[in-house]
Amino acid sequence: MVARLAEWSLGWRSGRSDKCHKTYITFEGTDSSFFQPLAELASRSGGRLVVVGILHQAFEEYAHRLSREIRDEWSKVQGRFVDLRVAVGPDEQLEILGRAIESDSPPLAHRDLACRVAELAGTSNAARAFLACWPLHPIVASLLGPISRRRFGHNQRSVLGFLNSAEPLGFQEYLRNANDTDLYSPDLLWDYLRFILELSILTSPDGHRRALAVDAVNRCEATGGDEIRMHLLTTIALVDLFKERSGLVAGAELLRLAVSDVSAGETVRALADHQRLSLVV
Repeated sequence: MVARLAEWSLGWRSGRSDKCHKTYITFEGTDSSFFQPLAELASRSGGRLVVVGILHQAFEEYAHRLSREIRDEWSKVQGRFVDLRVAVGPDEQLEILGRAIESDSPPLAHRDLACRVAELAGTSNAARAFLACWPLHPIVASLLGPISRRRFGHNQRSVLGFLNSAEPLGFQEYLRNANDTDLYSPDLLWDYLRFILELSILTSPDGHRRALAVDAVNRCEATGGDEIRMHLLTTIALVDLFKERSGLVAGAELLRLAVSDVSAGETVRALADHQRLSLVV
């Protein structure tokens, strides 16, 4: 099986000219011997040859399905290069989401929802980004970035990949069937992840916590949990699983915003039922 491993930009600068010449090379195959002499040549060039490789995920992820011997060879290659991480922050990811979605002006109710979630996330600047992300629920918009960083994500599960996905329960299917007042809510994101990525998540470092969350949701369903109780429980599970970098905590106020069309009293009673059944703590 031949896989495309990398695309390299080679640039060199002579002492007599300020022009930088670039050559693009596509390398296909599993033989790592090409990269080792290339790295040595660049290190001995005195800055005249610079090799830059752009990777969409951690280096070791490209070889994780290969044999131990081949993985060791690629580890040696990695050691000859310097890793420069480009980490996109939560605010930047929200900005990308907002620019990627073209929509009409969101309803007034969504404007209030965006401001309140932004306050709970600890950043008032996010309110404008949440508005641009409509019809994504602000909680979903906050979680997509952290989800895309998990080990089960990779490039095909990026935030833009999610928006363009034609998979069942995905965003494109939602847009085809939604009304103007609908939101892509946390319970829909839970169903999407469970239907599309369940096996990958369970075999990832998040697998144990995910299994506990799935067990709680299954027990709620088995005891006759209605739509509101299921929605609250899946929101708690998602926020707790991917709270790093999202700024969100599954507190009472955030959960009321997750089911904003339900009265505060009904939300309190539903959460009390979950505590009584030991589904949440």
